[in-house]
Amino acid sequence: MVIRAFGKFTMGFLALVAGFYILSLSCGDDGCGRAISSVLSEVKQEKTENIIIETPGEDAQVESPFQVRGTARVFHGTVFYELSDALGFVIAQGSLPTQGENVRKLLPFEGSILYFTPNAPTGTLTLFDRSPKDDSMMDAVSVQVVLSMGSRTSPSQHE
Repeated sequence: MVIRAFGKFTMGFLALVAGFYILSLSCGDDGCGRAISSVLSEVKQEKTENIIIETPGEDAQVESPFQVRGTARVFHGTVFYELSDALGFVIAQGSLPTQGENVRKLLPFEGSILYFTPNAPTGTLTLFDRSPKDDSMMDAVSVQVVLSMGSRTSPSQHE
């Protein structure tokens, strides 16, 4: 049993060494680092964003209520959001409908977010989809925002 495991390990190790040798031959004078980073950058460029936030932008100052706009490819035509202040307190959460329900296309969404009085002057707006499999958060994107402290909204006004 130990000899069989050692044999598998040795074969895997030899395959890894052979792979690195072949890679080094194919890199030539360019250097493997450049070749590998080139391949990785091509892979990264193919990644598509399922939720794109157009408004508010990064570090934008917002006042309750504020507009959120973007495009999304989401399962049930709904973009979920959570706004938390810099101390981690959730001051708003909910959902915004997309204009359509085609899960294969980026569809526009727009809505207004009303938030509780924050405990800190900055926060994070996170937009996400929910997994149809287990309802977990997926495809989350976030922007940092500056929260207006002037709003004195009480929790009873949100219900």
